[in-house]
Amino acid sequence: VVQQAAASGHEIGGHTVNHVDIVTLYKSDTNTLKSELEGCATDIRSHIPGIRYLSFAYPYGSGWQQSADAAAARMFVKRWYINGRGVNGAEGNIGPVGYDRYNDYKTFADYYYQTGGVDIGETVTITTFVGYLESALRNGGWTILMYHTPSAYSRQLDSILARKDSLWITTYENATRYHKERNTAVMSPISITDSLWTFRLTDGYLPDSIYDHPLTVRMKVPPLVQIEAIKQNGQFLPFRQDTALQFNAVPDNGDVLIYKKDTVYPWCDSNLLAAPRHLTYRVLSSSKIYLSWDTLSANACIKDYEVYMDDMLIATSFINSWTVTGLNDTKIYKFYVKARNFRDKISPSNNIIYARIDTIASSVPQNLKCTGTTLNSITVCWNASTDNIAVASYEVYVNNVFFASTKDTCFTITELSVNKFYLVYVRASDEGGNTSAASKTINIKTSDLEEFQHEISVYPNPSANDFYLNISSPETTFSEIIISDITGEIRIVQKRNNRTKYD
Repeated sequence: VVQQAAASGHEIGGHTVNHVDIVTLYKSDTNTLKSELEGCATDIRSHIPGIRYLSFAYPYGSGWQQSADAAAARMFVKRWYINGRGVNGAEGNIGPVGYDRYNDYKTFADYYYQTGGVDIGETVTITTFVGYLESALRNGGWTILMYHTPSAYSRQLDSILARKDSLWITTYENATRYHKERNTAVMSPISITDSLWTFRLTDGYLPDSIYDHPLTVRMKVPPLVQIEAIKQNGQFLPFRQDTALQFNAVPDNGDVLIYKKDTVYPWCDSNLLAAPRHLTYRVLSSSKIYLSWDTLSANACIKDYEVYMDDMLIATSFINSWTVTGLNDTKIYKFYVKARNFRDKISPSNNIIYARIDTIASSVPQNLKCTGTTLNSITVCWNASTDNIAVASYEVYVNNVFFASTKDTCFTITELSVNKFYLVYVRASDEGGNTSAASKTINIKTSDLEEFQHEISVYPNPSANDFYLNISSPETTFSEIIISDITGEIRIVQKRNNRTKYD
C-alpha cells in the first residue's frame, strides 16, 4: 500500500520506528534515539528504493517546542530530514506567515523544524476548514493540513480544488524545498542578444540532489517584446506572458534560454507533431470535468494544446490537462484536443471522448462476508453494486483506513498479523468519481498458529490412501494443527488423541 501511495505522488515521511517521544528519549538515551530516526529512514528506503524521504512528523507532537531539550532533539532530526512538523494552530507556532518571514528563515534555519500542522478530524466543520484556507491566502504563507482519517479529506476536497488557482496544493516536502530554494535563489544574466536572452538560475549552497524543485520566475520584459519559447536543459518550459513573463525553472539545472518571437527553431521536427494520445476525464463536481492527455516529444516543439468541447475551441492549455467548468449533469459533452507547435502548425485531434457529469453514487455493496482466512490474510466477498451509468471499482477499508481498490467483488487483504481482529467494509466507486456509502462493517480474525519445536513421525498407509502423524509432545494440547503439502496448499488437521489423521 505504501509503495502504491508513493508511486501515485504521495509523500512518505518519517515518524520514528516505534512512535517514541524524541524529546524524552533524547534526555535518556541518545543512541536509541539515533536508531529510531535512522532505522525509520533505512526501513522505508528498503521498501521504496529511490524515495527522497525528507519530511518528519514528531510523534505526540513533541519536538517543535522552543525548549532547550526540544532544540537539542531536533539536532538529531536534521541529520536525516529537511523539516519537522508538530501539531498546533493552522499557521504553526512560528510558521512562515507572509513573505516578510522569508528573511527570518534565511537566518534561523531551525524554523523549518518548528512548523505546526492543524489536525483535520471528523469534527472540523467545512466553515472552519475554509477558514484555514482563507488564512493562507490572506497572509501569503502556508497552512499545513494533517489528516488521520481519509473520510474527512474526501468531504473537503471540493473546497480545496475551488481555490487551486490561488493556492499551491502540494506536499510538506515540496513546500519546504521550494521555500528554501526561494530563500537562496539568484537569477543572473549571462548574455543578451536581439533574439536570445540567456540567464543562470542558482540556489547557492543547497545540494542539487535534494533541492531540484522548479521555482516560479516572474520577470519584466521590455514593452512590445513577445517571447516565443523558453528552454532549459534541452526541454521547453511552459510560460505565460501578460504584464510580465512567468515560467518555472529548476535551479542549477542549466542555463535558461529565452527566445524572442520570430526566432528560427531548427530543432523543431514537424513530423513529430501528432495528435495527443489517451485523452481521459474525471468528474470533479456537479459542474466541473478534469481532462488530461499524454504529452508529445520535446522535439515536436509543442507550444500549447487546444481544447475543444462540442467542436468549439474553449481553451488553450500550456500543460497536458484542463479543467472545464460551467457544465450541467443533463447533457453529454464531446471533447478532443489538438497540439500546436512553435511554428503554429496544428496537429489532428486526438481520440474523441464523450463525458457526462454523474453526481449519483452507486448503490451500497451488500452481503459483505468473509470467505476465508489464513495466518496473515483475509478474503472477503460481496454482492455487486448497481449504478446509473457504471460501477468503476470497489474501495476496501481495513480498520477505517483505505487499503486498496478492485474491480472484482472479492478481495484478499494481505500482510496482516496472526490471530488478530480486523474491521472491514467496502464502498463502490463509479466512473464519475462518486463513492457510495459504506457497506456493513464485519469483524474478522486471522488464523492462529502456535509455533512449536517437536519431533514428528509420519506413518504411511498406502492401502487406505492416507497417513498418520505421531507428535512427541504429550505435555502440549493442540486445538488444531496446520500442515502445508508439497504444493504449498494449507490443510487443517483436527487432533485425535496422540494420533492425527491427515484427510
